[in-house]
Amino acid sequence: MSGIAASNTRNKIIFSIMLLIAMFVIGVFGFTMLSDTRTFGEATWITVNILSTVGSINLELEPNEQIWASILMGLGVLTVFYVGGNLVAFIVDGELRHMFGRRHLEKQINHLKNHVIVCGFGRMGEALCDRLHEQGHHFVVIDPDGDTKQRVDAKGYLIIQGDAMVEQTLNEAQVHRAVGLATCLHSDADNVFVTLTARELNDDLIIISRSENKETETKLKRAGVSRVICTPEHSANKAMQMLLHPAVEELVELAVSGDDLEVTKVQLVQLPKACGKTLRQLALPNVSGHIVVAMVQPDGSRTFNPPPDTALNAGDELIVIGPIGGTTKLFDAFGAEGVHLV
Repeated sequence: MSGIAASNTRNKIIFSIMLLIAMFVIGVFGFTMLSDTRTFGEATWITVNILSTVGSINLELEPNEQIWASILMGLGVLTVFYVGGNLVAFIVDGELRHMFGRRHLEKQINHLKNHVIVCGFGRMGEALCDRLHEQGHHFVVIDPDGDTKQRVDAKGYLIIQGDAMVEQTLNEAQVHRAVGLATCLHSDADNVFVTLTARELNDDLIIISRSENKETETKLKRAGVSRVICTPEHSANKAMQMLLHPAVEELVELAVSGDDLEVTKVQLVQLPKACGKTLRQLALPNVSGHIVVAMVQPDGSRTFNPPPDTALNAGDELIVIGPIGGTTKLFDAFGAEGVHLV
C-alpha cells in the first residue's frame, strides 16, 4: 500500500472511531439530562442498544426520551454504517492491494531476461543489489526471511520469498533466462547446494559464490561456480593492492564503480567479423574506444597487453577497458547480425 493511500485510510479509521465514541457520549449525556430518574447505567444501556441497531431496550421511555431516541437512532444508523463501511473498505482494499501487488510482482519477474539472481540479502547481497541498481541492471532477490522482504520492498527491488536451494524457487526467478547468479548465503554448504541446483537448470549461467573458508573454494568450483569470493582472503588481497599497488587499485575501482569506464570480457566467437584479423586491423580505440589489456586463449594462457600484430581466433577472449556504451559499438562493428552483448 502506498504511503498516501495508507495515511488516508488510517485517518478515516481514526475519524470513524472518534465519531462513534462521540455519538456514544452524546447519547448517554442526552438520556441522563432528559430524565431526572434515569441512571447512568440505564442511559448507557439504551445508547448502546440504539447505536448497535439491536433495538431491544426493554425500558419505559418518557416522551422526550423517545424523541431523543428517534434522533439518536437516525444518527446512530448513519454513524454505524459509515464506520462499518470504512472498516470493510480498509480490509478489502488492503487485501486487494496485496493481491494485485503480488500479481504485479510475479508479472515483472516472469518477464525478466538476461538478469541477475541474488540469493541472500545479507550485507554482501544488499551491497551487490545496490550496485546493480545503480548501474541499471535487472535483478531479483531470493530470501526466505519475512523481515528481509520488507527491507527489499522498501528499496523497490524485486524479491521472491523462498529458499534458493529449492529448484522451484529458482525457476520462479527465471533462472533459465538469467545471465548470472550470485549466492551470498552465510553457509558455505548452502552456497554449494544452490550452485549445484542452478548449474543443473542453466549450464551457461555465470555463478559467483561467497565463501567463508578457503577449503570450500574447490568444492564450489566442482559444483559449477564461475568465480569464488572468499571474503577473508578477498579483503586481504584488496588491502594488499591498496598498500602495494594503489594505482592499479584506483584503476580497477574506476572501471568497476565509475560512470565513465567499464571492464568487459568479450568472446571472439561472438565477434565473427574480428576473427582472423590482428588487433592493429581492428583499431578498437577508434571504433569503440577500447583498449585491450589482456587476451585469454582456449588453453587458459593469458597475454597481458598483447602486441598490435596479435592474430585473433574464435576461441580467444579479450579483456578490454573502455567507455560506458563502447561495447555496444564493438558488437555493432564486428558482431554477427542480431548478436548483442548481454
